[in-house]
Amino acid sequence: MERGYDMKKMMSTLLLSTLVLGSLNTAVFAEEGITTNETSEGKVHFVVDDEATNPPVSPPIVDPTDPENPDPTTPEITPDEPDKETGQTGPLTIDFVSTLNFGIQKISNSDETYPAFASKSTITGSDVKVINPNYVQITDNTGSLAGWTLKVEQTQAFKDEAEHELEGAKINVSNGAVNSASDTTGIEAKEAFAIEPSTEEKAISVEVMTASEGHGAGQFFYLAGNGGTAVTEELGETRGTLVKADVLGEDGQVSGQDWFNTAVQLEVPGASVKKSTAYTAELTWTLTNQPANEA
Repeated sequence: MERGYDMKKMMSTLLLSTLVLGSLNTAVFAEEGITTNETSEGKVHFVVDDEATNPPVSPPIVDPTDPENPDPTTPEITPDEPDKETGQTGPLTIDFVSTLNFGIQKISNSDETYPAFASKSTITGSDVKVINPNYVQITDNTGSLAGWTLKVEQTQAFKDEAEHELEGAKINVSNGAVNSASDTTGIEAKEAFAIEPSTEEKAISVEVMTASEGHGAGQFFYLAGNGGTAVTEELGETRGTLVKADVLGEDGQVSGQDWFNTAVQLEVPGASVKKSTAYTAELTWTLTNQPANEA
């Protein structure tokens, strides 16, 4: 009887051990769980918009009370006359170029320099006036990241209606800078240069702003003066290269005041013969989708 009892006791112990071990194994598997993975795709395909038109916008605007932190937004603007948008369409465009107007000046036999009027505009949908340094706005929506080069050439010297040339006159640009809401890595702006008329024998062009290969997507401004930023009209009498000064009327008398940009100046030799009339020059801006070393 004892042997039978021992056998039953052993069987009970083994059965209990099996149940306990089985329970432990189940717990281990439950804690580890099961994980499986699969991938899916999200797709979008962009194409070049050959009909796109990019309206002029203001470069980042500085608040005079916080000059170190310009507003990063670039609001759409309506340029004051004679400035206007170019209306160019396509993936690579020159959207806006400031007119360089050096005003009415008295005839002088001395060497003189005359600052250009600043570019003035109104933020679209408001009555807020913006004073900009003279600037060029370009857009690259090609999607190629091929880089680009912006050049300027004076394709006609300052002449009157009778084709009389204002000899020796040239435009000097200083304090040039690039600005953008896009990444400006790889974008270079020429800080200072002179614009002189090309001749039949020699074309004189200047690389104003460039994007190296792999860069340049988006909208960019080349600004001459004022640290590459704009200001609102309430700023006061002066701000950087933007200065409020007297304006002459056709009678040679002061007719009021306006904003000028001292970073863009017309240099006229005293020896140059000047008639009592208006002189006009032609500047041709060229944007190509090639970086500077290839354009």
